[in-house]
Amino acid sequence: ALRGRPLGILHLATHATSNPSIPAFSGVLLSQRDLAGSRVQGLVPAFELARAGLQVRLCVLSACSTAEGEPLAGEGRLGLHRALLEGGAERVVATHWPVSDRATARLMGQFYEALLRRRLAPADALAAAQRGAWELRPGSPVHWAGFVFYGDWRPWPIGQIGSSRSEEGDRNYEVGDGEMGTP
Repeated sequence: ALRGRPLGILHLATHATSNPSIPAFSGVLLSQRDLAGSRVQGLVPAFELARAGLQVRLCVLSACSTAEGEPLAGEGRLGLHRALLEGGAERVVATHWPVSDRATARLMGQFYEALLRRRLAPADALAAAQRGAWELRPGSPVHWAGFVFYGDWRPWPIGQIGSSRSEEGDRNYEVGDGEMGTP
C-alpha cells in the first residue's frame, strides 16, 4: 500500500515479533481485519519490508525489540530496522528491548516536539528526547535508552516532511494515508 508513495514520516506504534535466528521472519503486527471486517494476515514480515520499495524519510518503529537480531560481522544486527533501511527508508528509529507504552508515549512526544517544532535533525531529536526522559527519571534508563537511530544522520528541510499550513496558520503534518494531524 505504501510502495512508490513518498512519505516524510511513517510512525508505526504497534507490536513486533523478533526471530533472531531467522531475522527475515521477524515482523510488524498490524490489524488482522480489513476494512470490511474480514480476517487478513496481520504480520508484515521483515523480508517483505526489505523489498517494499518505500520512499520514507523517517520510519519510527514504536514497538518492542525492533532492532533485535543476530549480529552479522561488519553489518550489525539484522532486525526490522535493517529490513526497513533495505526497503527504502532513509532513517529508522527502533528499539533494542521491550519498551513501556506509557514511557514510549512520553518519549515520542518529546521526540516529535524536538523534530517538528524545534526543527532538530532526527538523530538529534531522539537524543534530545532521551535527555529529557533522563532528566525526568534519571534512575530509569530502561524507559528511554533502548531507542536507537539508524541511517542518514543529516537533517533535511522541515518543509520536505510533508507539512502544510492550515487556514488558521497552524502547522499541520501529513500522517498515514493523507489525513492531517497536529503534533
